[in-house]
Amino acid sequence: MADLVSKLSSILRGLVAVGILIHELVAYIGAPLWRFLAHIRLFERFLRWVETLPRWGVLVLVVAPLAIAEPLKIGGLYLLATGHALSGIALLVIGYAVSLVLAERILHAGHAKLMTYRWFAITWQWFERFRFYILSRPVVVAIRQKVADLTASARELRATALRRIRQFAGI
Repeated sequence: MADLVSKLSSILRGLVAVGILIHELVAYIGAPLWRFLAHIRLFERFLRWVETLPRWGVLVLVVAPLAIAEPLKIGGLYLLATGHALSGIALLVIGYAVSLVLAERILHAGHAKLMTYRWFAITWQWFERFRFYILSRPVVVAIRQKVADLTASARELRATALRRIRQFAGI
């Protein structure tokens, strides 16, 4: 029985690790869009309202978008696996947008109140330690650095191209 629990625990940690890595990738790629959406005045007012809710209200508001986003992500993966690439990607993008923009912002706005639940605090602390462990692995650090270098090169290339176009056009 202990061997089964150990194997299931390893599988769960592996799935959480993969989820963390996918989440970090999507958060990085979509960061400009997520920032834009998060700064919409109506959304900012909504988050200030979330801060006034009791802890159970915050919990309900965090769970609601996750109950929508997670099945969308799973559906997107299924569609990708069955050869429906565009539909699968669309569902994944929508699922991650709901998750990253709505659920995470609600979570951050009501974080202090949620931490008053003992079970939530314990789970959150475990998750943060595990996330730090995964993101500090040498291969992950190297990949993140390579992505940052590629992003800087792409921005430099874009700036150079725009500068040359402006020079050519006499702008």
